Amino acid sequence: PTDSAAPEPDVLVERIQATLAWLEREPPGTHSVQLLGSENPQQLKDYLSYIAKSIEKSNLYVYRTVARQKPFLTVLYGSFGSREAAQNALDRLPPPLKAFKPYLRTVQGIREEMSRNKTL
Repeated sequence: PTDSAAPEPDVLVERIQATLAWLEREPPGTHSVQLLGSENPQQLKDYLSYIAKSIEKSNLYVYRTVARQKPFLTVLYGSFGSREAAQNALDRLPPPLKAFKPYLRTVQGIREEMSRNKTL
C-alpha cells in the first residue's frame, strides 16, 4: 500500500515558530510592518496565501496575542533596522495590502504585548 501524501505543513504554525525565533534574536529597536490580525485562523491562512503572492513568505511573521479578550493572530511583514526603512516598505505595499491600514511596530513593543497577554 502506498502512503498518502504527507499533509501540507501548516503555514500558520511554521510562521509562528519562525516569529518566536525572530523575536528572540532581533534587537528591541527592530521595526516591522503590522499588516493585519484576525481571530479566525482559517481566515488568516487564506490571507497568508493571498499576501504570499506579493510578499516572500519568509518575510512574514505571525504571533499570537489577545484582542478584545479573544485569542488573536497578528501578521507582520519584514524586519527593518530603522523606522525609515520600515516606513519605505509600508509605502511600497500593494494597494490591497494597504486596505488593512498597516502600521509600524517595534520588536520591543511586540514582546511587551505578548508578555502582557502571556502569549510569548
